[in-house]
Amino acid sequence: MKRLLLLAALFASSAQAANFWASAGLSTRDANVSAGFQLLPVPFLGSIGPEASLEMPWNGAPNSVSLGATWRDIPIPLSPASVFAGAGVSLQNGTTTSYLEGGVRTEMALNLGLRFHARAYPNTFRAGVGLELTF
Repeated sequence: MKRLLLLAALFASSAQAANFWASAGLSTRDANVSAGFQLLPVPFLGSIGPEASLEMPWNGAPNSVSLGATWRDIPIPLSPASVFAGAGVSLQNGTTTSYLEGGVRTEMALNLGLRFHARAYPNTFRAGVGLELTF
């Protein structure tokens, strides 16, 4: 019983799964906004849902739109922070490109959080920071 309680305490976190989320941020490549919602809650392991984003590149290239699946609110033991990971497709100028994304989110106040993220495409990479609202 003590082992079970210890495991529960280790994997418990004050971070809770969000039903809806929206973020805005800046990265090494662009300014971006994104939004998503929870489709499948996974007890103790976060939630899974779709996420869409709009990226506006710094270099004047056309904007791109992305759609992906995100596993988020994965608790970091004994911390108010959570981790997220995702994969999807980005559309820019009629060309699609796959990507992998991951990062860390920590609560600042109420439903507002700070989000650090990285996204890797087959031929490029970006990392950034932003604010995220969760509901």
